[in-house]
Amino acid sequence: MDASAYATLSSPALPRADEIKRSTRLSRFVWEYFASYGAPTYYNDHPALPNSDCLLAARGAVCAALRRGVTRGRIEISDGIGTEVFGSDTSTKSESSHYGIIRVNDITFWVRVYLWYDIGFSEAFMAGEFSSPDLKEVLNLYVDNLPTLNSRISSGFYMLHAAAERLLMRFSHGFDMAVYNVAGYEASNDLYKAFLSKEMQYSCPIWGDDEGGVRGDLEGQRRPDDLEAAQERKINYILDKTRIRPGDRLLEIGSGWGSVAIAAAKRGCAVDTITLSIEQMLLARERVKDAGFEKQVRVHLMDYRNLPPEFEKAFDACVSIEMLEAVGIEWMATYMKKIDWALKDKRAAVVLTATTYPEATYTPYQYVTHIIFDIFGDQTALSRGNDFVRKYHWPNCVGPSPTSLLVDFQKYVPGRFCVHSVEDFGTHYPRCLREWGRRLDESWTPELIESLQARHPALKDNDRLLMFKRKWEYMYIYMEVAYSRVWLGVGAWTLYRPSSRVEILNDGGYRSDGRKQYELRDIVIDLSQRGTADGSASITHGLTEVLVEVFGPREAKVRSQTMHDKALINVEVNIMPFSTGERRRRGRGDKRILELGSTIKSTFEPVVQTSLYPRSEIDVFVHVLQQDGGLLQASINATTLALINAGIPLLDFVCAVSGGVHSTSPMLDLTTLEENDIPHVTVAVMPKTKKVTLVTMETRLHVDRFGDIFKLACQAGHVIHGEMKRAIQERTKKLVTAMDMGPRAGGLAGGAQDRDVTLIDDSNDH
Repeated sequence: MDASAYATLSSPALPRADEIKRSTRLSRFVWEYFASYGAPTYYNDHPALPNSDCLLAARGAVCAALRRGVTRGRIEISDGIGTEVFGSDTSTKSESSHYGIIRVNDITFWVRVYLWYDIGFSEAFMAGEFSSPDLKEVLNLYVDNLPTLNSRISSGFYMLHAAAERLLMRFSHGFDMAVYNVAGYEASNDLYKAFLSKEMQYSCPIWGDDEGGVRGDLEGQRRPDDLEAAQERKINYILDKTRIRPGDRLLEIGSGWGSVAIAAAKRGCAVDTITLSIEQMLLARERVKDAGFEKQVRVHLMDYRNLPPEFEKAFDACVSIEMLEAVGIEWMATYMKKIDWALKDKRAAVVLTATTYPEATYTPYQYVTHIIFDIFGDQTALSRGNDFVRKYHWPNCVGPSPTSLLVDFQKYVPGRFCVHSVEDFGTHYPRCLREWGRRLDESWTPELIESLQARHPALKDNDRLLMFKRKWEYMYIYMEVAYSRVWLGVGAWTLYRPSSRVEILNDGGYRSDGRKQYELRDIVIDLSQRGTADGSASITHGLTEVLVEVFGPREAKVRSQTMHDKALINVEVNIMPFSTGERRRRGRGDKRILELGSTIKSTFEPVVQTSLYPRSEIDVFVHVLQQDGGLLQASINATTLALINAGIPLLDFVCAVSGGVHSTSPMLDLTTLEENDIPHVTVAVMPKTKKVTLVTMETRLHVDRFGDIFKLACQAGHVIHGEMKRAIQERTKKLVTAMDMGPRAGGLAGGAQDRDVTLIDDSNDH
């Protein structure tokens, strides 16, 4: 192929004659340097000349690597010379076989990809040297073929990459250097406001069922405020992990724009948050002031290495959200020692989140980073590492692996922390990145452009402005593929002091989860029909969640076990292995399961009007989905609702609550930590008949304290009864509305409300 073929390219990016002359000088120097390392400088078995033939040589080398390296899927690349297709001719676009299409707009594309591989590819996109109808398909295909494509790159690639970049910086007229200068344009608050949620969290959210989960946007369930809800859930998750309570003091390393500090202040905490960004500090202070927390929150322009002396042993908890990556390998020891220095010796917690590398790729990645650092001997060399984001978005950033962080804690602050939990939320990031991309497109207005140009006058050049925007667009897609293909994760580590005995009740009268001693946890009730069950109910007490399904009354499977005058109640309990941190699978013969089932059965036998259903059975299946104390109370309350939902008459609601005594202070609705530490009982009451159907004592309770606990539990039963009654009434209204009964609907619903729900038989005053 003759080099003159490139003359047919109709691209506005073709170099002018004087640029070609300078490019030739650069090409000769670079090609001679690469030839000394054995890099291919041939095209069609003929030596490439250091002029336009070098472009053909680059094209030939890249095509040769793709021809041998693409073994899964298919990619089509078109330029002014022709169309090249790599991969199987029979490959079609599907979930398992990606089909990528690239249209080359500028011949420089081939040189960039040849010299800098994936980084060159990203730079070519930013410079507009190619386009693709679906860039995500191209990147997914790259990941599919990464093992075979990598084998085509010489072992000296990373050193050549760094050396070649320095050459390009030296002979800067050879290429349009604007693409490199884009990396230096710092993002402003206005840009972040354009795509972040209202609380401005530049980190991974946690998507819930209300937002349709991690794929809600792809399945038609996207709502305008979904990102805000997911980010709020993430903030609450982190603060819950810290166990902070009113009056506690929190240290935040990496302020962002103050949303976490404000959320902690709303919980009654004092917060010191530090940042190195002047813009973030100013906006965070403004937002703190607007929220009315100036006295509780202090925003510092400060490096974590320079914490003031008064911070020593001053904090109850420390959080750092996706800031750890910026610490760097060489400062990890200092970072961890500073956290240890700032936290109290007792009852202190640290919660960190960061992007992580899989264990399989973490070690070689860090090895290459150290090689680059050792060769060039300066910190800036790390920013010229081996991926796009470390060069153009987060210079010098190095993420840990899930286990390396724990190893470092033990290495640098041995014995000072115990691991409570390690979790990964990497699957939640792809939707977040898609949402950021959509929001940036929607917010790319003349006002935003004017703000960017005022900050960076060079962006008044339209080409540079487009490069700047493409840098962000590429990052969203690039990172989405990385997280969705599990090349990256998002780790969340929670560590506590080993000597930190949890304070059941602090001096201010607050419990470990921030409640007052008589305060009940939030109750969430779901009476939606599930499967083929005649009635079902899901109830959540705090972090304890139980689902109950009721089948019957129905004909007994074993006639010999039936009773001629009433129905038989069977209760089966299933505790899910994932419901607790110990991940223990319990069989049907497990003692705890049998005791729980027997207790529930004996609680409801006097309440269910079984005499209405002789020679039949009622089967109750209790599924424990999550546990954090109060398991028996949640199971009883859910069973009550499920029986009512199944249309089985009861004499009354059965409402259960747990209670205990800490020192001389009674407490209600206990968590697991509280149940393990203090004596407690569970009481089940029938509010209307004012009777007690269950009192069970799991640990010894002094007789002098029993009266107080029993009285409180009965009062709490009435509160829980109100929540259950409202849920039943709402369910009844929905059913009546669905039946389209017109004006009668209001009367029926009102009657149900006045008569304490029609399914309850209150004819007998017991």
